[in-house]
Amino acid sequence: MMVEITYQMVLSTLQTLSLIIGITYYLLILQNQQKNQKIALETRQAQLFQSIYNRYQDKEFVETELEIQSYDISDIDAFYEKYGEEAWTKMMIIGRYYEGLGIYVSKGLIDASLVNDLMSEPVMINWKKAEPIVYEYRERMNKPTFGEFFEYLYNQVKPLYEKQHPKN
Repeated sequence: MMVEITYQMVLSTLQTLSLIIGITYYLLILQNQQKNQKIALETRQAQLFQSIYNRYQDKEFVETELEIQSYDISDIDAFYEKYGEEAWTKMMIIGRYYEGLGIYVSKGLIDASLVNDLMSEPVMINWKKAEPIVYEYRERMNKPTFGEFFEYLYNQVKPLYEKQHPKN
């Protein structure tokens, strides 16, 4: 049995092939766009983290952080009486820095593992130093969200650190 090839059959086959090629080309373009968007997002995240890291390694910031870590902190009144308003301001500078970093982590703009790799110990040390004052301030000033993202950051980084550095 012989099949007769008609102009209509050829045209129909070419249209089908054209449609398949068009769909394939479109899917390749979409795939490429997604890859480019992912690269752009990773680049923006790296730039964001680099600007945060630049502040973190700034001489003045390091000196302020080390000074705060040397304070004996038990409650707000004792802290304020012993160290004064300037120390409170320094404590707020450090706290706000980590609060902002915690917001970035909570929104997925920066991965907690990156923070863990580069600054886990300072995050944990500074939170433990600030924790009694933060809790007291929340209660005393009726501000239950005060320092919440600094605490969130600590709670994200601590298990990563402990997993990476298990105690013997």
